[in-house]
Amino acid sequence: MLRRLLVFPFMILAGIGFSGMHRTFPWPYPPFDQLITQRNGLQDVSLMTAGFRCLAADLGWIDLLQYVGGGFLPGEDTSRAYAELKPMTLRVTRIDPYFRHAYVYSSSMLAFFRNINRPQEALDVLFEGMRNNPDYWPLRTTAAAIGFKKADQFDRMAQALELSIQQPDCPTLVKSILANGYKEHGRFADAVRVWTIVLNNPSDALYHGKAEQEIKKLGANPA
Repeated sequence: MLRRLLVFPFMILAGIGFSGMHRTFPWPYPPFDQLITQRNGLQDVSLMTAGFRCLAADLGWIDLLQYVGGGFLPGEDTSRAYAELKPMTLRVTRIDPYFRHAYVYSSSMLAFFRNINRPQEALDVLFEGMRNNPDYWPLRTTAAAIGFKKADQFDRMAQALELSIQQPDCPTLVKSILANGYKEHGRFADAVRVWTIVLNNPSDALYHGKAEQEIKKLGANPA
């Protein structure tokens, strides 16, 4: 319980920080029958029909971040870690299919977190994102990285993620995944380099403390 209380405020701040990054895209939007309505359908449809589509997507995004922060949803399949992550992501992206950050963030969790490790679900999310945002190349590089991970080709996976972390709106989560991957493979200098990118990016402020800790630890290892 304490963990959830500590994490939720940071997750909400992160959600608010990303709100508005996806507001410059035109119609069309998916029809209502494609919405994910099992849990929050009344709220989402009510806001959308009142003309508050972006607000509905933002609230769904905050719900997703709170879910990631800890705990289960009522009736959730507890035999799988974060069983509701994919549908909660599609809830957001079908309200606002141009919420590009959500596709990358959630697919990275689904594919690269050891206790989740559901790469096909991650690719499902990304392929839907690519249909809606065909010119947004980080979706393709993330999909490529997942493919290389499935083939146990870390170097090629890292190359794909290196392209993604150069994108200004790349989620900090992706950077931390890459840095931790370098650490696991003994590439400490590369890990320090990626954590330094996090530390120098004001948008990654919530992770600055973590970056400082990792840089200090990795600095004690040979390059």
